[in-house]
Amino acid sequence: MQPLQKLDVAAKRVGWGDFEAIQEAVGGVQEIEDLRVALAGMADQLRRHQQELQGYIGAMTLGQEEERKRVARELHDDTVQALIALNQQAELIERRVVSDPADAALRLADLRPLISRTIADLRRQIHDLRPLYLEDLGFVPALEMLMRQVCERSGLIGDFECSGEAQRRLDSTVEISGFRIVQEALRNVATHAHASWVHMELVFESTGITLRVEDDGIGFQTPSHPFHLAETGHYGLLGMRERAGLHGGRLQVESEAGRGTTVTAWLPASAQQPITDETSPISSLI
Repeated sequence: MQPLQKLDVAAKRVGWGDFEAIQEAVGGVQEIEDLRVALAGMADQLRRHQQELQGYIGAMTLGQEEERKRVARELHDDTVQALIALNQQAELIERRVVSDPADAALRLADLRPLISRTIADLRRQIHDLRPLYLEDLGFVPALEMLMRQVCERSGLIGDFECSGEAQRRLDSTVEISGFRIVQEALRNVATHAHASWVHMELVFESTGITLRVEDDGIGFQTPSHPFHLAETGHYGLLGMRERAGLHGGRLQVESEAGRGTTVTAWLPASAQQPITDETSPISSLI
């Protein structure tokens, strides 16, 4: 078999997932060997992409299950228990209405704070699943609200800055992706960074927006290539990168041990393809 024929066979085997087939020399002139080496490099990149995708799919599946567990646990431990307490109090009041109306009235008044807390918990859970503030208030107020809520829950000192050209509503899919990128970045700060301070910046530009989340936490060693995000377990960052990339945007992560982390995302003002929060392959992760 001639060298070019061997190379053709090896290339076809790579197409079927046999990435080692292209690693063996096929002989012939130097140009053929150079071509084989180039194809071997491409096959190695393809294998890494495949491994990254497999790891990402596994993380996405795990993330879905973990999110379901979290929601179920919160509903059981908080909401269901609160509703049980409300039901017990309501039964007691019902029995006291005739025999002791004054006591029944007092107990009824005591129910109001419990009802208010239960409503607030439900709203928080709904907001985590779907950013209603984004639809009701708009992009900028929704980001401000998100920042305030994360800081209140985690004890962080935070500030929000909005600058650039005139504020405006963007394509709805771009706003959802931007919101989710910031949400994941803030979640990372609150969960992993051991930070005391976080700064979020939104800059409106003529062709798009820049979102930046910076903290003073412990930082980490950033992977040398996006391929390694899945390998090192940075699935949240991988999801943020994929969200930005789906719109033709980009994500940059700057971090160093002991020097905090800065996540910067640029998104175009309009979506390049129809993506929704529900249909995005990464929506379950963040």
